Amino acid sequence: MEDPVPEGQAVEAPVKRFGKYFDLSTTDFVKRIIRSFIPVRPLLGYEEEDDNHKPDLYAPVWIPTTLILSLSVGRSLYLFFESMVQGSEFQSPGLDFRTLWLSAVIIYSYCLVIPVSLFVFKLCASVDVPFFATLCVYGYSMAPVVVAAFVCITPIRIVQISAMGEQTGSIPS
Repeated sequence: MEDPVPEGQAVEAPVKRFGKYFDLSTTDFVKRIIRSFIPVRPLLGYEEEDDNHKPDLYAPVWIPTTLILSLSVGRSLYLFFESMVQGSEFQSPGLDFRTLWLSAVIIYSYCLVIPVSLFVFKLCASVDVPFFATLCVYGYSMAPVVVAAFVCITPIRIVQISAMGEQTGSIPS
């Protein structure tokens, strides 16, 4: 039986369609990360000096992935530091794939459901904002959560609470 799609074109279509959302320089990426921590200027840079105000998909893909891996590594480090503080012997729990998988489902769902909800709300309010722009802004706004996850490794409750409180102020709601 003959394949209805010519060889090589099945892969080219998604690459052409989504390739423009991955066309981003390192300096633009760093600017957007910094703007996610200090939200006093527009994240997508609609100023005259910025030439790249196109949304990208780096943030919605890599920042949640980094957060998932940070939480996995952070859990082991937290248990290690906690055993040091308590003076007990550290016994590594190993890699819990069930917890890793569950955190991936929760974080990726959270990073997709909220932007979709915001996009639908903006459509109902007749605000013209592209979906990928909403997804991009929400993805970058998750960057402070990664830092807070690393800060929460310390076994001091007040540091953990203040880190989570600080990052909560940077996530759009």
